[in-house]
Amino acid sequence: MLAASGNEMFVKLQELVAEVLTGRYHYHLMPHHPDEQAFQLHADVAQAIQRRDGERAREAMVRIMEQAFDEMKSMWEQTDAG
Repeated sequence: MLAASGNEMFVKLQELVAEVLTGRYHYHLMPHHPDEQAFQLHADVAQAIQRRDGERAREAMVRIMEQAFDEMKSMWEQTDAG
């Protein structure tokens, strides 16, 4: 999706995103079963992009990021408590 966006900045983020996902897999930070809500949000982004509906794509991406930040916050709190 980053490459297909036609946005030069997004295209350059492609390698970074791939590295982050590879690291998450390598350090066992990927769930064995995808969270249904996260899976749906990613599908929503893809569908919005296909429809050229930038606003809906943005809204779905914001929800994905909020969910990711909430998950990271939970992990950070566990680390601080340990």
